Amino acid sequence: MIDFHSHILPDVDDGAEDIITALKMLKRAKRDGIDTVVSTSHAYIGDESDIDSFIERRNRAYDELYNAMSIDGGDFPEIRLGAELHLKSYIGRYDTVTKLAVQKTDYILIEMPYSGWNQELYEAIYNIKLMGLKPVMAHIERYMRYRSEFHNLKALDVLFQVNADSFLSKPMRKTLLDLFYRDYVHILGSDMHNLDERKNRMAEATDILRNRYGRKFCEYLEDNVTAVLNNEQPKEAKLPKIGFLDRLKL
Repeated sequence: MIDFHSHILPDVDDGAEDIITALKMLKRAKRDGIDTVVSTSHAYIGDESDIDSFIERRNRAYDELYNAMSIDGGDFPEIRLGAELHLKSYIGRYDTVTKLAVQKTDYILIEMPYSGWNQELYEAIYNIKLMGLKPVMAHIERYMRYRSEFHNLKALDVLFQVNADSFLSKPMRKTLLDLFYRDYVHILGSDMHNLDERKNRMAEATDILRNRYGRKFCEYLEDNVTAVLNNEQPKEAKLPKIGFLDRLKL
């Protein structure tokens, strides 16, 4: 299993508070069946120099974590470095934003603002794509107030990531099913920040996907994230329809 969205690096953002916490988060993820974790620390970019500053801090934290993993000798998942880029209208002018792509791929995780979606933001995404990057929109289910505008993102040929814990919310499950059928769900990630209220719940979400939605939904997400880490394009969705009575059980 692959976790595409996580905040495991200590002292980089609001994720793991220290090395010990990061090691525990990774060990728990491995026990839950996660073989690869994509590290997507928050990247808030004010000007272009902030990109290199962020990468320097991120890489230093990773080196410290990697050394701690080696000393610990425990069983850990593979880590791929990336970022969760908070989108601003001017981001599309910075060519070095390509450095924030997920390691060994052209895919980049992008966090939309929680208000003020406008044409300038869509143009920024378009410019990012012109650089050869492939945007993945983080936790799209958090932006339901802008649901009527999701088609604008879709027109830009981006992918959509959903957080695992959203599947644990019964009120959200029917909404997520509708997003599946509208092709607004492509990749699953934990968005884990700690060991408590924002822990990794990928295993629980996968069980719900398999038992409530069906095996095809689970396989679809797994195949997609594998394709992304191989820098390939996910296949078009061919998801089975869930009957009325089964919808009631979601």
